[in-house]
Amino acid sequence: SVLVTTDDDPALAAELADALAREAWELRQGFLGGVTGWSEAAALIRDLGRGELPGSGPLVLVDIADNPWTGGPGDSAELVRFLLANKVAGATVALVKDPETVAHARAADPGTTIEVRLGGKTDALHGEPLPVRAYVRLVADGRYVNEGPMMAGVGVDLGPSALLRCTAPEGGTPPVEVLVTSRAESPIDLNVFRAHGIEPTKRTVLGLKGKGHFRAAFEPISRRVVLVEGPGITGADLSRLAFRHVRRPIWPLDPETQYP
Repeated sequence: SVLVTTDDDPALAAELADALAREAWELRQGFLGGVTGWSEAAALIRDLGRGELPGSGPLVLVDIADNPWTGGPGDSAELVRFLLANKVAGATVALVKDPETVAHARAADPGTTIEVRLGGKTDALHGEPLPVRAYVRLVADGRYVNEGPMMAGVGVDLGPSALLRCTAPEGGTPPVEVLVTSRAESPIDLNVFRAHGIEPTKRTVLGLKGKGHFRAAFEPISRRVVLVEGPGITGADLSRLAFRHVRRPIWPLDPETQYP
């Protein structure tokens, strides 16, 4: 909603409000955001593997549908599932909130291999748990301090965490490193990786969950930023949500809606 105020001129306020509404309506397609389909993301991954994707630095793949800062639980494993399915080498994902898997990893100690069902434990809206075989690279307290352009100096506490090197249970896939945490958080600083022994600039692909805050730190080091939308409640496709108390027709739920 937009509130228009004037200096005791209701007619002017109404005129300006109508002009703003019409401008917003004309620009409505641009508000949907530039989300890339999974098949297109897979094509970019193939180009990257062949050395045909221009630029330098990692490809930054961002799932917008499980963004903790927009209300997502942070436990979707869809990025990991995608990277394993596409046999991506040199990928790291931050993060999957899964305290159960963290506890399993901490009990096993670094250097051991465990089999777990990763993520997908909050509800059915964010995908199914992903069975993986995971080498426990390290366990940590999940604490670090932001040093980049966004919220510099602010401490972050992910809770007990584990860095797992995950493969499909049957093998045959390059491992995907996954930062598994006890608390949900949107990665906005390179130290989310560096605090866990990973240099993000040296990775082929970085998987994140977010919407926009990540860009200040990650866009400058990236070859390209690609937004994708897995299952989840924070995505751009509003038609996937079961609205019950909304006036209909309304755009974009009803694409044929006309300006009132």
